Amino acid sequence: KKANEHMSYCYSHLYGMPQTGLRFFTVYGPWGRPDMALYIFTKAITEGRPIHVFNHGDMMRDFTYVDDIVTGVVASLDNPTPSDKGAPHRIYNIGNNNSEPLMRLIGILEDALGMKAETIMEPMQMGDVKETYADISAISRDLGFKPTTPIDVGVPRFVRYPETPPSCVPGGSLRRRAAFSGAVSGSVSGPASGASAVAASFVSGAGTGALASARPTHRRV
Repeated sequence: KKANEHMSYCYSHLYGMPQTGLRFFTVYGPWGRPDMALYIFTKAITEGRPIHVFNHGDMMRDFTYVDDIVTGVVASLDNPTPSDKGAPHRIYNIGNNNSEPLMRLIGILEDALGMKAETIMEPMQMGDVKETYADISAISRDLGFKPTTPIDVGVPRFVRYPETPPSCVPGGSLRRRAAFSGAVSGSVSGPASGASAVAASFVSGAGTGALASARPTHRRV
C-alpha cells in the first residue's frame, strides 16, 4: 500500500500528473466481495452454520457503507488535485469516521435477518489488527465529504438488498442472491480477511471523459 502511494507521488512530482490516493476502510454493501466478513456472516447464518469470530469478538472496525465510498470517490474525481504548487498529489481516507465493535455489527445483522448467529470464538489472526479508524479530516476539509450511513442503517439495507434490486440491473434479484453464494464479486471492497483498510487506489485528475469512464468502477495502478 505504501509503495503504491510512493510510486504515485513520484509520478506526480516528476511529470506533474494530478494524483489522488483513496484509502477505503472496511467497505460493505451491495455487490461487495463475497469473502468479506458481512457476506460470510450473512451466508452462514441464513444457512444455519456457525460463524467464526476472531480475537473472541474484541475487535473494532470503521465499517463504511458503499454509498459513502462512492460519494468520496466522485468528489475526488470532480475536484482533481490542484497543480499550482509542488507535486499535485494528495491522500485521503474514506471511512465512516466511527469505529464500531464487531459484536455490535453481528447483533445488528441478527436483528436484520431475524435469526440468531451461532458463534465460534477464535484467537486473533496473524497479521490482523484489533481496531481500525478512518481520520477523514483531510477529505472533509478539502471536499466537504461527510459519511451518512451508520451500520444501524447500512446493515439492514444490505440484508434487504437481495430482495430489492434496482430496475437498472438486469436480473437483479437473481444476481443478488448469487452474491450471498459467492458467485458475484464487486469492484469496491476491503481485503480478503475483511479485517483492515483497503489498499490505496489512485485516480488522476483528468477531464469529464475520464470521470464518466471511472464512475462505474475505480482503477488500481
